[in-house]
Amino acid sequence: MKKNIYVSFVLLASINFWSFQGDIFNSQFKILQLLISISFIFCIIKFRKKTNNMYFKKYVLLFMLLPFLGVIPCYFIHGQQIYLTIWVLRVQLCWLFYFVLHRLQISEKEILKIFVFIAFIWVLIELVQQFTYPKYYFYTRGDTYEKDIEIRAGIYRYMTAGIYFAVFVLYYYLQKVYDSREQRWKNVLWILFFLFGIYLNMTRQTLFAVLLCIFIAPLLLQKFNIVKKYLFFCGGILLAGTIYYFKDVLWGELIENTENQLNEDNIRVASYLFYLNYWDHWSCFFLGNGLPHETSFYGNYISYIEEDLHLFRSDVGIIGELSNYGIIYIIVYIVFCFNYFWKSKAIKLYLKLYLIFTLLIVLMIFPFRYGSEFLFFSVFLYLCDLSLKRASSKVSNSIKNDDGEYRRFSHYS
Repeated sequence: MKKNIYVSFVLLASINFWSFQGDIFNSQFKILQLLISISFIFCIIKFRKKTNNMYFKKYVLLFMLLPFLGVIPCYFIHGQQIYLTIWVLRVQLCWLFYFVLHRLQISEKEILKIFVFIAFIWVLIELVQQFTYPKYYFYTRGDTYEKDIEIRAGIYRYMTAGIYFAVFVLYYYLQKVYDSREQRWKNVLWILFFLFGIYLNMTRQTLFAVLLCIFIAPLLLQKFNIVKKYLFFCGGILLAGTIYYFKDVLWGELIENTENQLNEDNIRVASYLFYLNYWDHWSCFFLGNGLPHETSFYGNYISYIEEDLHLFRSDVGIIGELSNYGIIYIIVYIVFCFNYFWKSKAIKLYLKLYLIFTLLIVLMIFPFRYGSEFLFFSVFLYLCDLSLKRASSKVSNSIKNDDGEYRRFSHYS
C-alpha cells in the first residue's frame, strides 16, 4: 500500500496535480519535484536487491546522461556557466524512477490502477471545466492580459496535464477488448470515455495519432489470421470513410484550422527551418546546443526566439531535441526504437501501441522532454520489462530437457 501511495504521489506531483492553479504554484512544484528526484537516490540505496530484468537499462542511462554533454557547448560556445547548465539538467534525475520501480517491484496491476485513476480524474476535469468557465482551477493555458483562453471548435483548451495517461489507459482497455469477451462492452465504453477526454483536449496531432493506432491494433494481433486482419482492415477503411463523410459535423473547425496553418507562413515550418540551422559551432551538432538557463545570455536569446518570434523547440519534436542534445542523443533514441520492435513479439499490445503513438507524433511532439515525461516513460519501460520477463518465463517453462528439468532461457537478455 505504501508503495502505491508513493508512486501515485510521484506521478501526480510530476503533473502538478493535474496542473492545479496553472503557474501559481509552479516554483513550489519544482522544489517538490526536485526533492522527489533526490528521494529516488535514497530509495535505490535502501532497496539494494539486484534485478536482472532491466532490459532497457542501458537506454535509460543514456537518455539520462547524454544531455550532460551539453555542458560543453553551453560553456564554450554559448558562454553559459557550468553550474547553471547542471542546475537546468537536474530534471534528468527523474529517469532514476525506472530503477526505483525495479527496486520496489510494484506489479503491473497496481501501476495500471494508478494510471486509470489519474486518467479518469483528468477526463472529468476536462469535461467539468467546459461548464464552469470563467471559473477554472486546472490549466496550463488560461486567460491572460494579452488574450483570452483559446476556444477551438467551441471547446475551451485548458491543456490540463495528464493526457498521456488517458492515451495509455485507452490502449490498455483496447487490448482487454481483444483479449477477452468478458465485459467487452464495458471495456468499449471505457475506450469511448477516454477518447472523449482526448477529444476535449483539442490537440490535433494527438487525436489523429490515437485514432490511427486504434486502426492499426488488429494488424498487430498474432492470434488473428490473415482473413480476420483483412476484414478489420476493410472495416477500418469503411469507418474512415464514414468519419470523412461526417468530418464537418465531428471536427470541421479543427480541420479548417489545420488547413489554414498549412501554408508558407506556418510558424511551425519556420521553427523547423530555424532549429535545423541553429548551430553556432560544428560540435553543437554532435553534442547539442544544451539547455538554456533563464539568467544567462544564451537563455535570454532563446527566450527572445520563443517569446517574441514564437519559434518554439517544443513545437518541432525530434528536431527540437536534436537542437537541445545533438545527433548522438537522437541516434540512441532511433536505436532504442529499433531494439524495442525487435523484442516487440514478447511485449503486450497496449505497450506497443503507445510507442507507435509516440512515433506518429515525434515530428511535432517528442515523447520525453520534461521531468513529468521522463517519469512517465520510466514507468512505461518498466512495464515493458515486466512484459518481457513474463514472456521469457513462459518460454523457459515450456522448454524441458530429457530429464524433465527446465532449461535456462535467456533469449531476451
